[in-house]
Amino acid sequence: MGRFRIHTEIKCHDDISARIASFSCERIWIVSDSFLKGHPLLNEYERRFSAKNTIGIYTEIVPDPPLNKVIEGIKAFKEFSPTVIVAIGGGSAIDTAKLIAYYASKLEGAERPFFAAIPTTSGTGSEVTSFAVVTDTDTNTKDSVVDDSIAPDEAWLDERFVMSCPPKITANSGMDALTHAVEALVANHADAFTDALSEYAVKMIFALLPKCYKQTATADEWHEMLAASSMAGMAFQNAGLGISHAISHQIGAVFHIPHGLANALLLPEAIVFNMEDSRSCTKYASLAKKLNFADFTDSDRTAAGKLLNAIKTLSNELGTNLKLTDLSIKKEEVISNLPVIVSKAGKDFTFAGNPRPVSNEDVVRIVLNIC
Repeated sequence: MGRFRIHTEIKCHDDISARIASFSCERIWIVSDSFLKGHPLLNEYERRFSAKNTIGIYTEIVPDPPLNKVIEGIKAFKEFSPTVIVAIGGGSAIDTAKLIAYYASKLEGAERPFFAAIPTTSGTGSEVTSFAVVTDTDTNTKDSVVDDSIAPDEAWLDERFVMSCPPKITANSGMDALTHAVEALVANHADAFTDALSEYAVKMIFALLPKCYKQTATADEWHEMLAASSMAGMAFQNAGLGISHAISHQIGAVFHIPHGLANALLLPEAIVFNMEDSRSCTKYASLAKKLNFADFTDSDRTAAGKLLNAIKTLSNELGTNLKLTDLSIKKEEVISNLPVIVSKAGKDFTFAGNPRPVSNEDVVRIVLNIC
């Protein structure tokens, strides 16, 4: 068993209210998705913060944070000089806030503010990780910043934000969380701690994601789904990820597919590929049996196959069981971009976490299988 570390303290319900009330004479910079402007919950947070603090709002957020937007954000950061950052949004908003604070510190010598993150989707886990992804739009490349200093100090899980998520975003982000948990389960640095988080996250996602997608979940169930996403984030923060994420980052950058949807397409292929690794197959099988997808008398390969079928069934229920051609991406386009996808996947920070060695030919085969 190796190193296990969680930097971020998680707060819920009354603890969030108490934390907000504790801020006084601070310069609080709220970084949020632009579509949250005027949202009653965002207004509530602004009102409560402004009682005893100076407030600044930054909403210049776009999906898959591009480098030029991060640079613009650094200028706004320097103008306001925050002592506290509160990032409210999906992975793009939280990653943007992470990157702004990181580069402002590293390149401009700015002091790192206290950093709290409030996720508005149940998927990325960005609120508890020390990773952020930035896009170079000139080269269609997604690069990752991995540094302990960018992890939020606190994550505030306020389920009221995720309860208003559109079903499609709930589905995509939920499949992203599922991919985090399943990949972390078999990743090279997985251990007993990460296994426990991964297994529980998968259990909760299967139970709750269909309800959240149909908008029939209770507030408590939405909160549990949000917690499951954070647990999956904690798992992959320590265990690593694998080939699904290594490829999804590339096809997302090239074809502008939402990250969670890209993982929904790739996760089944990643499982099929990693089932050839005996340790991974055994772990998939064990999970399938614990979730009652398989009988305890099933062989590892049979049980692992039943986990795969359960994931496909869930994805079909959510409308994410698709191919690239279903997204109006021609197979010829995919083939012409294969050299770039293969090259960049091999350099992705998640690639090395895959439990089974991956060749260039393997990446080609996986990508063609999702066409």
